[in-house]
Amino acid sequence: MSNISPYVISSYLTTKDKVSIKCPKCNNIKICVLSSHLQILKKNNGKYLCHKCSIDRNKSSQMMLNKWKDKEYANKILANLRSEKMKNIIVNKNKRCFSDNNWVSKWKKSINRELISQKSKEMWSDSNFRKRISRSFSIRCKKQWLDPEFRKKMIDYRNTDRYKSKMLDIRQQMAISKSSKQQNILYELLDDLNVVYTKEASIGYYLFDCLINPQPKLSINKSILIEVNGDYWHSLPKSVRNDRSKSTYINRYFPQYIIKYIWEHEFIAKDRVLNILRYWLGLDKLALIQFDINQISERIIDSKDAEKFIGKYHYSGKLGRSGINIGYFINEILIAVVIYSFPIRKEVCVRLGYNYNDVKELSRFVIHPQYQHKNIGSFIISKSIRYIKKFHNNIKCLVSFADSTYNHIGTIYKASNWKFDGIVEPDYWYVDKDGYICHKKTLWDKSKEMRMTENEYCAKYGYLKVWGGEKFRYVFDLCV
Repeated sequence: MSNISPYVISSYLTTKDKVSIKCPKCNNIKICVLSSHLQILKKNNGKYLCHKCSIDRNKSSQMMLNKWKDKEYANKILANLRSEKMKNIIVNKNKRCFSDNNWVSKWKKSINRELISQKSKEMWSDSNFRKRISRSFSIRCKKQWLDPEFRKKMIDYRNTDRYKSKMLDIRQQMAISKSSKQQNILYELLDDLNVVYTKEASIGYYLFDCLINPQPKLSINKSILIEVNGDYWHSLPKSVRNDRSKSTYINRYFPQYIIKYIWEHEFIAKDRVLNILRYWLGLDKLALIQFDINQISERIIDSKDAEKFIGKYHYSGKLGRSGINIGYFINEILIAVVIYSFPIRKEVCVRLGYNYNDVKELSRFVIHPQYQHKNIGSFIISKSIRYIKKFHNNIKCLVSFADSTYNHIGTIYKASNWKFDGIVEPDYWYVDKDGYICHKKTLWDKSKEMRMTENEYCAKYGYLKVWGGEKFRYVFDLCV
């Protein structure tokens, strides 16, 4: 009886029995009733291929595209898919499948995550696709929120403890991984003050940037919640309402806490933020750390580490022009940064008789306020010059500027054998009502971030333009 079908690989008794059938193209074996198999053979002139091998995908795809061009057919199919009956069928099927641990395990193994991720990235890299999906999602959401039943359902859900706890967890995870530059400066200043604090602390259903509880060394009776507010985002009406809600919530339900705010523009003057923290916490001054100056080590550091350190302790608050970033350490703790970069004024190189690539400018020099030592400034400068001579022998001359606006007259350069090379005309800078100085480039950058002009920013935050003092130019010839 095996001559009835050459594709049958198992014996049978009647046409109603199940048999094993092998596909000649892919060698896959299928179990089916013999009578059904014989009907397929009759229909295909005695030939058999499994379902997968028998499909002409291009032909099927074109046929389906032609069908979907028929509006009546498309509307009929979509109406069926959107019907409550179909939704219930899909929901019940998913429930049955996902309640079966074996099915879930097989389903997870069958997923090609790398392929899905790759395809997803390709799709979302297309700007037209992103716009289309975003527009579609926005339209669908607006339609949903126009429905009174949906609005009431969502409002009731958002007032539940479950929703509030869930959103708090999400915000906390996002905040920990995406702290702002100002938040990181706040945390590091608190570290310098040896204050114990909690990042992204949750009180009730709200999240706060920093929590400081009473400690033996602090003169505070209540726990302090510190919020770092961005000038632009926290000036928007929605953010103002949210900030008021947080304040009301704490004052009403958690009187053992007090909220304090530090605004983004206050970080322009680093001493201001440090003095604010000392005042709030009842700390008189920063304790100096004792160390042996001869134990200072040096090495090149990443520009990110340099920018982070300068953002905390340098009056400009910015890295500026990166170049040769030399870090100075005590027991692997970064205590000072010296940066040599290309000169901003090319005419200096010409006047000194050197090419532009032969000269470096000492563009940033800052020391940790807790690591102060007699003659440490000139010691580190001299050490940096020896480093340049040893590892950058192509550099022939160094230049630096001491700004008398900030009470710098070049004492450390004189002590390090630099030569006075003239005076640069004064430039303007800014000062606020409390006497804190702001560099003109820093203020200009902040005004652009706030989408304001320089004058508008000054008027809003109380800065005055003041012409500063002279700059003293010093040079160190490495060829001598």
